[in-house]
Amino acid sequence: MTYLLEVDGQGGLYLSAEFLGQLSASGRYALEIQGEMIVLRPATSAPLWQRTTPAARVTQWQTWAAKHQVNAKALPDEALQRDSIYD
Repeated sequence: MTYLLEVDGQGGLYLSAEFLGQLSASGRYALEIQGEMIVLRPATSAPLWQRTTPAARVTQWQTWAAKHQVNAKALPDEALQRDSIYD
């Protein structure tokens, strides 16, 4: 089913009552803009840092960091000099 969303001149987004009827009355939704699409997803009840322990966050961060290349080329020292930063 397709719903029409309208944006006014001030950027307000208007949702039809029919569309709102499909959503949970007590739910919170996160709005994501993906290219030309607007996506509403149920919002989590609390941010990640409130829902997880410090140890779990460390494990998640280490897992994320391990996915990146360790052997990537480093910037040359000249690139970090003040004179070249503003070039």
